Amino acid sequence: MSENEPGDPFRRTARFIDLQRERQKRSPLKHGFILRNFARDIRPERVDWLWESRVPFGSLTLVQGPPDKGKTTFVSDVVARATRGTGMPFEPGTTSREPMTVLWFTNEESPSQHIAPRLLRAGADMERVDLLDFEPSKPNTWLTFPSCAERFDLLVRQHREAGNPVGLLVIDGLTSVLDRKLSANNEQDVRVAMATLSKVLEQLKLACIAIRHPNKHGAGAAITRGGGSIGFSAVARAEFVVGDDPESREARVLASVKANLTRRPSSLKFELVERDGGAVVEWRGESSATADDVYAAMEPQRKKRATKQEVASAKESIMEALRDVGRDVLDAELMRQLSEAAGVSRDAYIRAKQELLGERAISPKQAADGWRIELRTHAIRGRRDPDEVF
Repeated sequence: MSENEPGDPFRRTARFIDLQRERQKRSPLKHGFILRNFARDIRPERVDWLWESRVPFGSLTLVQGPPDKGKTTFVSDVVARATRGTGMPFEPGTTSREPMTVLWFTNEESPSQHIAPRLLRAGADMERVDLLDFEPSKPNTWLTFPSCAERFDLLVRQHREAGNPVGLLVIDGLTSVLDRKLSANNEQDVRVAMATLSKVLEQLKLACIAIRHPNKHGAGAAITRGGGSIGFSAVARAEFVVGDDPESREARVLASVKANLTRRPSSLKFELVERDGGAVVEWRGESSATADDVYAAMEPQRKKRATKQEVASAKESIMEALRDVGRDVLDAELMRQLSEAAGVSRDAYIRAKQELLGERAISPKQAADGWRIELRTHAIRGRRDPDEVF
């Protein structure tokens, strides 16, 4: 059967869809869903960039990292360049653009003591930075999503109509812009809030840099290290980490964690240089460090956990040492001797001692010189404890 014959299933399906679309035009939708056009009817749009390959217009960009590593100072540098219309660091092509207005929302830092001084040191045009203030006792004054989506959209449009070309939103404390009833650790809650924010950014062609703290897990790939739900990273189109340069503690690295709209950009190195009682960013060039390298440099060297074989060997060493020295021995002294003579690690010693205590082969005893380990009589004789009940 050819595809042009009336009985062809593909033709029937296409006709059914056409009828549904005609019916949709004649009567309002009762189910409430919005049916998008077919992909063939959607015109592709080129991605515009505030910072080529790093900060797109119309999408969410995350910047995360631990405290005191220069996240906000770095963002202040980007804001200063945006307000002056100067090029971004190591950006190819044009070195200038039209100056823009920046909206900055934070509930973490003082505008007068922290934000304004940083922006002044970075050289921002202060007339082009608007700080979104709030009253703690009035939740409706907070910038939160999804409830504030329409009001925020109106705010930006009014700014633009008044001749203030708002091009960038900075959110200092990403989890603070979730509605009060939503949890930053619940993926569904986060996706609802962030999807709403992303929709507003797309409609307004507005760039957004949101600052996020890392979680406390201390392990895992860089994409999983941000605080709160993984839903934050899922909705963002670009994500970066700011942290110590693994090769130099004097420098910082801006490394890409995620890049959905372009190939992953190279990592950049900068230093925090003192100026006017604070710090400013001075860029030093590209870095070979990845986001995973930056996170690895943040973590202290982790102690290796002993294997089962190492614990079993430590148990034998403890029992042998106790039989050699007599009935009991000082706990700390025994651990030192076994570490030096038999290479028993601290973790293996502690776990072996716990297992021997559970097996009732040894028992602790407090003495004047500290805790001592006592070898029980049945362990010396090689038989079970007669008091043990099975």
